[in-house]
Amino acid sequence: MSSDWNDEFTKLGRQGIGDAGAEAGEETSQAAGPPAEARAASDSVAVGSDSDQAAAARRTSIAATLARLGFLPAERATLDNPAVEVLAELLPPEAEVELCLTCHEFLCSGPYEFAHTTGRFPDAATTRRGGGLYPATDTLVKGPRRELVVCTQDAVYWTQSRARSEGEDSVTLSSVPFSDILGATVRHPHKGVVEVYIDEGPTMSFRVDRDVDDVLQAQVDQAAQSE
Repeated sequence: MSSDWNDEFTKLGRQGIGDAGAEAGEETSQAAGPPAEARAASDSVAVGSDSDQAAAARRTSIAATLARLGFLPAERATLDNPAVEVLAELLPPEAEVELCLTCHEFLCSGPYEFAHTTGRFPDAATTRRGGGLYPATDTLVKGPRRELVVCTQDAVYWTQSRARSEGEDSVTLSSVPFSDILGATVRHPHKGVVEVYIDEGPTMSFRVDRDVDDVLQAQVDQAAQSE
């Protein structure tokens, strides 16, 4: 009798311990954290936030640089400025702008495989204020996007744009590293034309404002000679 009672007690004790262990296991599992889907969504939001912050920081840096170089007046060096938008998105992250000018025309004497990247941007537009005999009104007028020629620490870049659709421009940023350039000269000073010579390649012509053609020539020539 005593032996049977001891056997039953032992069985009950073992069952109790097993049940308690199972309940503890369930509690531990529930406390382990949110489902994998929730964690993934949270991680995605964090990555997106970091990406947005990095993009804003890049635009801020480009805007400050263009203002410091005198390309943009301080009041126009904003994050949504067309030049800031294009350079912040299309330039390599490590590129540092050392010179930025308006490029009125780009020509190349022959075919060449330029490195390039393309992006889409809101079309460039300006606000024109009318007046005269009638009350002043603001009219949004689409104008040509300002093309750029840019020198960084290791390459010369230039932009070419075209209207892609209503309200949108397609902008291509092309480049040649200074290591592939022999030098540059001001070919037509009265026209602001600077010729850049590619080693074993064609000649590129950039038409800029006449008062800065020598600045572009000196920047390209010095960078090419130092390679």
